[in-house]
Amino acid sequence: MKREYKILSKNSFSFKEYSLIPIREKDKYIIMKWRNEQIFHLRQKTPLQIEDQDEYFKSTINPLFNQLKPNQILFSFLRKEKIIGYGGLVHIKWDKKEAEISFLIDTKLQDENFEKFWSVFLNLIEEVAFSNLEISKIFTYSFDIRPKLYKVLKKQSYLFEHQIKKAIKKDGKWLNALIHSKYRDKISYRDACISDSKLLFDWINDVSTRKNSLNKQSIKWEDHIKWFNLKLENKEDCKIFIFSQNFPVGVLRLDRISQGFKISFSVDKDFRGKGIGFRMVNRIVNDFSDLNFFAEVVKGNKNSKKIFMKNQFKILETNQNYITYQKLKNE
Repeated sequence: MKREYKILSKNSFSFKEYSLIPIREKDKYIIMKWRNEQIFHLRQKTPLQIEDQDEYFKSTINPLFNQLKPNQILFSFLRKEKIIGYGGLVHIKWDKKEAEISFLIDTKLQDENFEKFWSVFLNLIEEVAFSNLEISKIFTYSFDIRPKLYKVLKKQSYLFEHQIKKAIKKDGKWLNALIHSKYRDKISYRDACISDSKLLFDWINDVSTRKNSLNKQSIKWEDHIKWFNLKLENKEDCKIFIFSQNFPVGVLRLDRISQGFKISFSVDKDFRGKGIGFRMVNRIVNDFSDLNFFAEVVKGNKNSKKIFMKNQFKILETNQNYITYQKLKNE
């Protein structure tokens, strides 16, 4: 009987000689073998036994096909109709529209075109997540012992989100977990221009923006125009970027200081809580990785503190009003 996930509008995804099809019952023991051989980089703590795998497929995998919102969707990964790996989307949170990527390649193929296999799989699983299921965010959770994997993720435009220290203990050694993410809605940026004056004026006078600024007072239009024109004329010492997802969603500014550049940003009130701020900062610090960055965050601004910490900024100093963060080049 052909397996199909009820939630998917199509159940087979292919690229050249590679394909993803719903995970097959006949593949369960080879998958078990691979997992036991590669247990060192999995969250699995003990080797699987045949009875474990049988029970897992019976009670967990098989019911997924008829569920309207399964918590995981797994595939057999084929090359020329032969299984060479398996994986899919796990820990799916339908309310947040996000899911973790799971993937395991045949142990014998770990050193053969590892980058190609991972890249092909990621392209196929992105089609499942973004095009078919309209999931907003997918991410990988991996222990910090897989340099080949991080290279692939960077090439595939995955963002390094954060590190979970001492995530698991393997062979008496603590391993950290690294989270890399990709979003369905692409974000881009451009240099600000004079026609952005009104947009920035509205953003800078937003109630929440003023509350989280060192200067709490509303900005007058004439003062704003004078300031904005001076900033645009002095591009060596100030860079202002407008970020968009088809339409503007935020602004990020770099102001030169003696040690590098001070970074500040603001997100349109209608797009807050969607990870935009993190992605804006992440994009700039990666695109300008030869610069030293600093940021001053009002103590009560929990969201900005979280964004800078997730982007690997370190606390430089703290005073009564704000915290100064830094991220030095190539860190």
